[in-house]
This record gives sequence, structure tokens and C-alpha cells, in this order.
Amino acid sequence: MKALLVGADVGCICSVLHLRQDIGVIGEILEGLTSWMERKGYGALSDFRGKLRETNLNDGYGFERAQYIMAASQL
Repeated sequence: MKALLVGADVGCICSVLHLRQDIGVIGEILEGLTSWMERKGYGALSDFRGKLRETNLNDGYGFERAQYIMAASQL
């Protein structure tokens, strides 16, 4: 969802496939995405793809700063 929200057309799931070694995880991911979309009232990926893209926000600096702080706090 995060990748889609910032405008991605695809997201990588290789790590989870490697760790779980179970293709059923793809179904879990799709169920989670569907559930999240229903809770948020989205009917299609295009309804929310790019909603959090920096160019779509009024204050791109604030978004960029928040991402920096989040990343720095995880060190």
C-alpha cells in the first residue's frame, strides 16, 4: 500500500517469498490490500495510487522532513 500511495506501479515482495517459502503469502497480501481498500473506501488501485506523492502535497518539504525523521529514528 505504501508503494502504491507514493505512485508506484509495482511493489517488490521477493523478500517475503524467500523468507516464507510459501506462495500462499501472495493471497494474504492481496487479501490485506483488498481489506485496506474497503476500509478506506477505494474501489480500484487507481483511486489511491500516488495520493501521497510529494508533488501532490501542498508542502513537499514537510513530507520529505517527516520521512527523514522516521528513517533516522530507526537507526
